[in-house]
Amino acid sequence: MMGESFKRFKKKYVLDAVIKAILTGICAVLLVVATFLIVTTLKKLDFNMVYAVLTGVAFGLLLGLGTFFVLKPNDKKLAKKLDNTYGLREKIQTMHAFLDDDGDIKLLQREDAIKILDSKPTNMLGLLKGLVAFFVALVICAAYLVTAIVVAFKSEENTPTHDPGDDTQQGGEDDEDEEFTPTDHQRIALEALIQEVEKSNMQADVKANVLSELNVLLSELDNLRMQSQMKEYVVGVIKAVRAHVNGASSTFKVHMLAKDNSNSSIKKLSLALYSLNMSVIETEFVSISSGLFVLGGSKDDIADFNDELGAIIRNSGLGEEDGLYGVLKALNDSLTLIVERTYTDENILSKIDEAFNRTAIGELKKIIPQEKVNNDVKDRVVSELMRIFGITEDDIKEKTDENDDFETTEPEDRPEVGEDGGYGAGGNIFGSDDIVIDKDKEPAGNVDNINVQYGEVIANYESKITEMLRNGEISEELAEILRKYYSVLITPQGGQN
Repeated sequence: MMGESFKRFKKKYVLDAVIKAILTGICAVLLVVATFLIVTTLKKLDFNMVYAVLTGVAFGLLLGLGTFFVLKPNDKKLAKKLDNTYGLREKIQTMHAFLDDDGDIKLLQREDAIKILDSKPTNMLGLLKGLVAFFVALVICAAYLVTAIVVAFKSEENTPTHDPGDDTQQGGEDDEDEEFTPTDHQRIALEALIQEVEKSNMQADVKANVLSELNVLLSELDNLRMQSQMKEYVVGVIKAVRAHVNGASSTFKVHMLAKDNSNSSIKKLSLALYSLNMSVIETEFVSISSGLFVLGGSKDDIADFNDELGAIIRNSGLGEEDGLYGVLKALNDSLTLIVERTYTDENILSKIDEAFNRTAIGELKKIIPQEKVNNDVKDRVVSELMRIFGITEDDIKEKTDENDDFETTEPEDRPEVGEDGGYGAGGNIFGSDDIVIDKDKEPAGNVDNINVQYGEVIANYESKITEMLRNGEISEELAEILRKYYSVLITPQGGQN
């Protein structure tokens, strides 16, 4: 039996562990809540603080229980601690070690140890001293939470409320903001764009999301009273359209993961897929497959490429329902067999060629066309929204977070493919190559210098007509004709007018 004195000391140290565990748990809750509050305030995120509190409580319970079980003493640990605290030369440890022995010497030693413990007071002051650091940590965490609350409160005070229905915006540069009034031309152009998307062969679920964004924009035009409001809203629609299309694009997911890969062949494969051009893909696949193995060489390059390919498959976010997942997985499995099995050099080359240039290419021809349609429509929608509302790339970049890959990795990063037809390259195809006079050009001694193709000056013509429409310089009958003319003049396939 360890004696009442030993039990008294044990209760003290258990209490010590309980108090420290509680203080640790409270500190954890305060830290989590304060950190969430600071981050949501500085990053201007809309986050429900109930979740922050629940997360903090869960983290606090976990950390508190962990602290208790680490600090809670068992009899052996407590015996050692008491010997060290009071310089008892292992008397208490010896008592614990021979607790079940009934020899005379053991009994005398145990009685001696118990007498010593009886003479030692349970010093609660010592317990409080051990808790000083925990109380200091609690004060710091509480101060951190108070600071976070003050920052959030001041930020809310300094942030003007923003209602699209207000005639003006409050504060600073917004007072000097120009008013925005949607024109008939903008409405007609936006409606034409919506019809164009509806008639496209875009993937059904992606099309539905894009149309939803455009229809909401059309319905909100009258509520956007200032130029800054309009630009912010349209940029939001552009980013959302890009996110919908890129989020459904398996080639985009692979490209985002592999674009900076150290393996040059993986990078080439990623860029080829991202081009969405089967001619480019076939050319690059031949180049990659022919470079992985040479007669009389080792399989190291094949193995390195295949390891990286496996990592891409695992980490790119592709699901088994993605067509590209099946293509890359089949390619990965084929290369694994080539590395693991004993083949002649000629057989290795043949199997690499079959995996890349027959099996993979055959499957990609079923997948790439749909992704290309999705991407082309996306580019068309973005370029038209920019044209209709006067949005620049700088406007988009200004309102885009640097980590928003869906919004920032766009057509400028897509490889040039030189494919005929469509509008994936971003250029307009005009229904007429008529030669007209550009009055803004100087003859410079040769009257031919002022003769240009209609497509080169259509933007200037449209801008001047739009200005005349706004100023009421054109009759209503002629105005309606001109609006319809310019709304359908520039079409994705360049249809004849």
